[in-house]
Amino acid sequence: MLTWVSARYWSRFSTIFATSWCARRRGSTTSVGGLIKHLRWAEYGWFAQVLDQQTGDNLRLHERAWEFEFLPDETLDTLIGEYRQQCHVSQKIAQGHPLEYLVPHTRFGQVSLRWIYVHMIEETARHAGHLDILREQIDGTTGFA
Repeated sequence: MLTWVSARYWSRFSTIFATSWCARRRGSTTSVGGLIKHLRWAEYGWFAQVLDQQTGDNLRLHERAWEFEFLPDETLDTLIGEYRQQCHVSQKIAQGHPLEYLVPHTRFGQVSLRWIYVHMIEETARHAGHLDILREQIDGTTGFA
């Protein structure tokens, strides 16, 4: 399910105009590029840091606000590419573990692979809704093409 949701949305948003992906709408800091960059780091946090037991928590070494800032070398293509690559890494980390596989988490005690999947589906779906709204504001496109 997570792979399907991700693939559907990134194929839709890869066609956004090069100048619109970093545009913020209506006084918000939310943008298409920022949401994609944030989801890349959410994947990293839950699968690499937590499931792969690198840190026992999904807290980043950088400020979360950085995930919504754009660096001079970032483009929509690079952000989507980095997100897809992180999803691939996440799948590799998760494969071979049963859904009930438990890992320690600093704030939650323990979480299972099932819990991580459900959380990431929820996280991705919530931000996909934000992306739908931004896409409509950018070029009027609604629904699935």
